[in-house]
Amino acid sequence: MKIAASCFSMHAIEALKAELEKIDEPAFAATYLCLFDQICNDPEKLEDVTTQICEHIASVCQENSPESIYFLMLYNFFNEFLMRSMRTCSPSTD
Repeated sequence: MKIAASCFSMHAIEALKAELEKIDEPAFAATYLCLFDQICNDPEKLEDVTTQICEHIASVCQENSPESIYFLMLYNFFNEFLMRSMRTCSPSTD
């Protein structure tokens, strides 16, 4: 299995992010960071997709208004946080 890599490396970061957010012990976090580094430094497990990402971004910019792109980016960046906040702040029905 190859992990797509680009200047963004978002998929690799997101793959570990959920687990790293739950870790309270520095030793465990260091282990996951070491694993991340091993994966990112192994050319057999990575594929450079920078060109494909740039082409996709260019096509998205041609098909959508800047405002629409901005809104979708904000939504995707903050949706999970806002949903979590809404669950946490919702009044209990018990």
